[in-house]
Amino acid sequence: MKQFLTFISIFLFPAMNFAQCDYSYGKWDTMLASMPVGRSSFSAVTYNDTIYFIGGISNLNPIEYVSDVDVYIPATDTWLTGITELPFPRACPNACLIGNKIYVCGGAHLIDGSPVVFDSLHIYDIPTNSWERGQSLPASRSYFSADTIDKKVYLAGGGTDGWNIVKNLYVYDPLVDEWTEKAPMNSSRWTPCAQSWNGKLYVFGGYTGSSWMVSKTIEVYDPELDEWTYLSQAPTPRAAMDIWLNEDQLFVFGGFHGYSNTAGYYHTEIISRYDMTTDSWINFHHQDDGIPGMRRFLVSAVIDDKVYLFGGGTPEDQLSQAVWSYRLKNIRQDMEISDTILDSERIEIDLSNYFSSTGEEELSYDICPGYNEALIQAYIENSILKIDRLDQGGSTDISVNVYNTEDTISSNAFSVENPVGIQTYEDLRLKVYPNPASEVAVLNFNTSETGTISLKIYNALGQLAEQVTIENIEAGNHSFQWNVADYTNGLYLIVLKTESSASVSKLMIKH
Repeated sequence: MKQFLTFISIFLFPAMNFAQCDYSYGKWDTMLASMPVGRSSFSAVTYNDTIYFIGGISNLNPIEYVSDVDVYIPATDTWLTGITELPFPRACPNACLIGNKIYVCGGAHLIDGSPVVFDSLHIYDIPTNSWERGQSLPASRSYFSADTIDKKVYLAGGGTDGWNIVKNLYVYDPLVDEWTEKAPMNSSRWTPCAQSWNGKLYVFGGYTGSSWMVSKTIEVYDPELDEWTYLSQAPTPRAAMDIWLNEDQLFVFGGFHGYSNTAGYYHTEIISRYDMTTDSWINFHHQDDGIPGMRRFLVSAVIDDKVYLFGGGTPEDQLSQAVWSYRLKNIRQDMEISDTILDSERIEIDLSNYFSSTGEEELSYDICPGYNEALIQAYIENSILKIDRLDQGGSTDISVNVYNTEDTISSNAFSVENPVGIQTYEDLRLKVYPNPASEVAVLNFNTSETGTISLKIYNALGQLAEQVTIENIEAGNHSFQWNVADYTNGLYLIVLKTESSASVSKLMIKH
């Protein structure tokens, strides 16, 4: 049986807290050829394994708009610049591919210092490298979302000339060169994202309402019924982001997650994943080197087994030329546990049944941090994951990643039903004060038994920050002082246990 290198940051959390575990995946390739010019607020389509970039902003001060159409060829990591030009430059159009034609809708431009929103439809014929005009949109639009269903363009939301946020849905049929208005969305949306899947249109996020709040709602449009339905809300609100689809999994990257009158726009690098089949969300981020920086108004494209991210604006108001790629096979896939060995205090899972190496490299396992009121011990011997002393009843979510020094081999998550009758812990009634603490924190607890006390303190990443073991402690009330002056600000988890009791408490360190 394979030998595995092991490091574990372990706490497990109840399945009802579907919330938000941070999963660590493989590495992004950040060594790809840069874009010819930094862009934000642009659009992209993929045709014959090449990516066409259309419109956007190339400079913020003074603001400059892009008319060049550039092409990126992932197979050779090369760029072709200026293969054609838009009839006029613009920001925030939306481009959709049908057959061998690119349909470029709407957008905005500054004319004499004032923003102007377009109602134009320009159609680019790729084989002939030529442009033609289509029927104008029913209304001027920019910062909207669009995708295709059954060779028709579906255009949802966006903003008008007066920067009013709208909820309209328009459908364009290229066979008759005609737009039709359909049932509006439930929410108005500015800078949302749209994705078609199984004959329906999913629209997520964006700014909404007269107060310009960032939305975390997703809704789906059924063309047959001409109606919209709200789905489960995302854990993180998002606007000015981009999305990509991997089979039945929708991924959201970048953008804003909020706004403050004093701090401005809050960027985020969190990646959210939406499972189309289960209507469920989860957040994760990449914890290794080479994390793509926070970006707004970027674009993504999927070719073969990779997703590519391009450009966007940074929190420092710079326009990025960076290109990143990531192998889709490394993104989490679910699995079922069917061969667990249950006894009075342990579940054992042979991970070699679920993960396999692509070569002779040594593998490591990482368990996603979370926590339960009853402490859980977990470790790996060879390829056997052993989980001790689960709380009685219920279920526990576990995530396991497998990777080598170069890349993630696989990453999976599963739920284990806890067997009834497993030993539970008596509550030690751990209390921590002051909270937050800046210099010294006092840990107070009461135990009804004489024996050994184990104290472990973990940071927010699940890393062990402090560990103390005291033998032959008497029953009764006890206090410890923890000098936190040299520890970084943040949330810490304090775990105190004896042979038959345990308690978990949180402490915020704030200097």
